Amino acid sequence: MHSGPTRRRTSVCPCFVKIFLAGLLIAGGLSARPIIYYRAVVNAASFAPPGTPSGNIAQGSIFTIFGEGLGPEEAVKVSAVPIGTELAGVSVPVTQGDTVVAALPLFVVAGQINVLMPSNAPLGDVIIRVTFNGETSNSMRVRVVEHSFGVFTATQTGIGPGILFNYIGAGHEPVNSLVQVARPGQVITLWGTGFGPIEAPDNQLPPAGDLPFSVEVIVGGVVVNDLAYAGRSPCCAGIDQLVFTIPEQVPLGCWVPVQVRVEGRFVSNTVTMAISQEGGSACEDPAGAYSQVYRAGGSFGGVTLIRSVMRDESGDVPESEVAFDFAAAGFGQATSGPFTYSPLVSSIPPGTCTAWAARGVLGYDYSLPTLRTDPVDAGGVTVTAGGTTKPIEEGGAPNLLTSVLGVQDSLQVLNGDGLFLDAGEVTVSGSGGGAIGAFDVTTNMPGALNWQNRDEIDAVKRNQPLQLSWTAAEAGFPIIIGANSYLPINATGMFVCVPEPGAASFTIPDYITANLPISSALVWGSRGLLVVGVTGADGFAPVQADGLDFGGVQTFFADGKVVTFE
Repeated sequence: MHSGPTRRRTSVCPCFVKIFLAGLLIAGGLSARPIIYYRAVVNAASFAPPGTPSGNIAQGSIFTIFGEGLGPEEAVKVSAVPIGTELAGVSVPVTQGDTVVAALPLFVVAGQINVLMPSNAPLGDVIIRVTFNGETSNSMRVRVVEHSFGVFTATQTGIGPGILFNYIGAGHEPVNSLVQVARPGQVITLWGTGFGPIEAPDNQLPPAGDLPFSVEVIVGGVVVNDLAYAGRSPCCAGIDQLVFTIPEQVPLGCWVPVQVRVEGRFVSNTVTMAISQEGGSACEDPAGAYSQVYRAGGSFGGVTLIRSVMRDESGDVPESEVAFDFAAAGFGQATSGPFTYSPLVSSIPPGTCTAWAARGVLGYDYSLPTLRTDPVDAGGVTVTAGGTTKPIEEGGAPNLLTSVLGVQDSLQVLNGDGLFLDAGEVTVSGSGGGAIGAFDVTTNMPGALNWQNRDEIDAVKRNQPLQLSWTAAEAGFPIIIGANSYLPINATGMFVCVPEPGAASFTIPDYITANLPISSALVWGSRGLLVVGVTGADGFAPVQADGLDFGGVQTFFADGKVVTFE
């Protein structure tokens, strides 16, 4: 029985249709219209999503437009000054009411163009269009501000190792990396864009000199006191340069977080740099057991078991408490490199925080750029607790298994047969597969965490430090997570803090909470969470299996609640 009208078959070949349409375009003298992808105008260094705190475009900065047919098939870049308002047939007008200024194309190709926003561009909402060979694109609304700094990254994603040069001597300034490690007291040059406007012409090489804005560089939570230069790089239009000395008291690690704040309010994307006591070619990662195999390359495997208790007392819905027992197992082959980075594995030093912003909504389609790995076959994985065994059986990727092992819902809305990962002994077993052999690991789930000032925090003020305190049932590694998804802009900001082992309190700096978008006033317009957790006392219980270079099982207890970010 048909549910709709019957469709008649046609004898017209699809290839003929394509030829016919192409002929119409040629006959009519038409060319493909450029297309700017939705919300795809971003800072060329940070790639922060529009609408997030660092997602605006600064006067005098370089921004990137992604789309289709934006320029020629072969890339063209500016090779001389003065820079023109058109490059290889591409121009980018910036419009606000009756005011129109011409942005300066620096690099153009069909799918991406990099453009310099003029220092005299009007502040506020503007309309961006791309014209290529006489055809004009759709319009895209963009917010222009005075300051919105982004640090360039080696990953070209806005997260991970930043473009920072270690000064060793005249003519010898290698890019900081896992094999070119800086040391405390060393001079560093940081590269970015978005400090703010200049008075000199934007289409010429900018003059040297500090810009008249207050600038802070924060390395591993320590504010840099010795800032030698903060201005345009004389080499290149729109490129900003910071020259500073690493403070002696900075924490050491392979991925030490670095932020830049302009005028005390405008915080950059968070990047990382490698710092060791002596510098050179090696760094240590005291909080990240997995990092050694990522840096060296090889086969790895990890299993994470989490008891998560989340409370909602926001008033949007009836007060509720939902507890999940969750398991994830991943196995892969990592390729080493000087700029290897994964937000899931590349641990920051104890006592520091990092932050990210990305498209998507937390718990749905939010995802961060991460290390690419090749999946390997490890067979099935099971978890045994309290005499009961359950498989980890579902996965969204070839080398990832994920399962909800238990649920307990105070409103009895979610179906579940009770919780599974109670405090105490658990065993993780792998059956073995084509690449990884069988294994059995016994470790312990941590007991409940007592978040002491949880009930006092319903709203987080983003311009103020936030102090948290707790006690744990057993010693473990404390971890703090904050996140807020702003649904109208389809973007999420997130931060992670790793207090010192054994710490019972931690103060989250305001330059970290400032990375999160402000919560929406609309019901269901935001998803804000604050979580205080602790790892099991065993840390990473090692996994020994044939074909596995490194593996471990980690357990975690998380105490979280719904909050708003103001």
